[in-house]
Amino acid sequence: MPGQSAYCAALGLGFELEPCLRESGRHRLHLRNAAMNTLEYKTELALGKAQNLDITNFEQHIDDFKDAFGRNWRLASHGFVEAIQRIDEAIKHLEKTK
Repeated sequence: MPGQSAYCAALGLGFELEPCLRESGRHRLHLRNAAMNTLEYKTELALGKAQNLDITNFEQHIDDFKDAFGRNWRLASHGFVEAIQRIDEAIKHLEKTK
């Protein structure tokens, strides 16, 4: 941009920064507001990332719970079947000894 300093060009600014700082408070107010808006957007972005992480952690906890519950269910079911078989064997043995 014509009249733009190398510093402003390096920052990707589409305006001359130095005259803005030399002018009255109106331009300074715009820069301040832009900085505040940037901070607000960064805060919102951080909050969004944290919420996304919470959802990811929640989904991982749900998957872990399902895996653990399924494992416990299989073990309990197998134990129940084994107990029934032993009871049936004991009944047969007692019937023989009658």
